[in-house]
Amino acid sequence: MLNKIIGWSLGVILMTAGLLLMVSDILSGLILIFIGLTFIPKFREFLYKKTNTNLTKSAKQGLYTILFLVFIGSIIYSSIQDSQIRAEKAMQAEHKRQILLVKQQKIKLEKLKKQRDERSKYFQKNKASVIEKIKELGSQKKYDEGVKFINQYIQTHDKELLTLKHDFETQQQQIKINKKTKEILAQLKKIPANQLEKNYNLYKELLKMHPKNSRYSQKMKHYANKIAEVEAKKVAEKLFYGEKPVQSAWDGSYSVVEKYLRQVMNDPSSLKIDSCTSVYKVKNTGWVVGCRYRGKNAFGGMVLNQNWFIIRQNHVIDVKDPDAFSIK
Repeated sequence: MLNKIIGWSLGVILMTAGLLLMVSDILSGLILIFIGLTFIPKFREFLYKKTNTNLTKSAKQGLYTILFLVFIGSIIYSSIQDSQIRAEKAMQAEHKRQILLVKQQKIKLEKLKKQRDERSKYFQKNKASVIEKIKELGSQKKYDEGVKFINQYIQTHDKELLTLKHDFETQQQQIKINKKTKEILAQLKKIPANQLEKNYNLYKELLKMHPKNSRYSQKMKHYANKIAEVEAKKVAEKLFYGEKPVQSAWDGSYSVVEKYLRQVMNDPSSLKIDSCTSVYKVKNTGWVVGCRYRGKNAFGGMVLNQNWFIIRQNHVIDVKDPDAFSIK
């Protein structure tokens, strides 16, 4: 009795699902309805009577497996078909859109050609009044408006019209240059003279806009020379001082000092550096660091020493007593 209830329940659920599926996929829906029918006891009895066959449990499982695989296959096939149909529809829609765009572009071009032809005819008939209006806009310094107005008739290639356009565009450019020049000059007033790069770049920009301006040229050359002097000084200092010694983050020592001390000590293995100062750059001298260190003397006793070490090009070139430098 329980098996019949389960069979009826599964059958009804599967057939209902099949009916709903037929809305979008008829083949898969029919297969699912058939699978549902095979769960209905009355339908199974009907099949057994017509076929005179009573399937074993394993045969039933095999049959349901085959039906399930057929159902899955039909869904996959339908999905592929739907994808192809959607792709074809999308291509057709894109093709129609392209055709519409071409038609719209053609209509637009035809409209523009008609407008140009009408304006050309109007210009030929009313050239004097058009030129007069353009010159009036120029006298009022309305150059932007004038260029827009000229562009309406530019397709006529009239020489007087082209000359006026060139003059108006020149005036437009000059206005932009004058505005930019004022902005840069205002910036220069706020920038200190020791900011060489900024001053140089701004005067370079001014000279580009005003190539015949001797003041801008002299200023740019002045800052260019100053920059060159600074760079030359940096190169000379680097050749004299060398790279700045690096203090160890571990114990605060300097490898160049340690190397030097091991070379001059009685017992290099006894060296112990207690502390070192920061690096100081002393003009015309070199990099200077102070260190407190210990080591064995000729008699084997540990001795505490304190010295200043003058370093150039990563070598200790001289050693001074503690009172040689007073650096704060």
